[in-house]
Amino acid sequence: MTKKIDKVLFDLDGTLIDTERIKKLFREIAINHGYNEERAFSIYEEARTAGDVITITYERFIEVLKKHLASDGKELAADKVEAVMQGLKTEPVMLPGAKELVQQVCDFGLEHHLISLGVPEWQKEKLALAGLDEYFSFDIEDNKADVICTVDNRPEARKQEVFRLLLGEESTGAGTVFFNDKPWETARLLRQYPELVAYVRIAANDRRYKPEDFEAINKEFGVRVRCDDSLGVLKEYFKELIFAENYDGKRI
Repeated sequence: MTKKIDKVLFDLDGTLIDTERIKKLFREIAINHGYNEERAFSIYEEARTAGDVITITYERFIEVLKKHLASDGKELAADKVEAVMQGLKTEPVMLPGAKELVQQVCDFGLEHHLISLGVPEWQKEKLALAGLDEYFSFDIEDNKADVICTVDNRPEARKQEVFRLLLGEESTGAGTVFFNDKPWETARLLRQYPELVAYVRIAANDRRYKPEDFEAINKEFGVRVRCDDSLGVLKEYFKELIFAENYDGKRI
């Protein structure tokens, strides 16, 4: 394994921001219009993807909700939407420890990128809501890392194509660290890049994954992956890695 880390890649949803809370707010809008939790979830899922393409934005969710309301003889109530969406403006979207983690990477002077599965306009809005737009830009600037978005939701595509773009076709992942939240996606990338190191945030409120999913990647990849529900803990793991490898860049 490489003795120097020089590149850090971040996922956004579920890793740096509380996307599950945003999803819950969307479902709450549907529930406030008379739908039960199951129907609200199906409306969100319909708005989320179209075939193999990620389509979810606030506007797309409202569009799909309006369609369901119309078929049920109802209309969208703007006050019910606004009452819920105020939560995005008044409650933190950024996960605890996210800013400190990104700042640490900046302080180490490492090249870093944000790789996100989602519609660029909506991802940009969420970055701003989280207050992380000071670190990442959709336009490459000298003082910010660039954001690379993909809407291709095919399992064999997703972040794999962006990795190939950033690391090159022949890369082993040497010198690269990836912060993510999806255990199955992380496993795919660790298999594809045998020298990649990954830190995985466990989201207790994400019902897609179970503890055994994270235990499985720990068992398969050993020291190449660390999982925890706290970004603060993952930040310390990362710092230990940098110091252990005698990183010769700028230190905190």
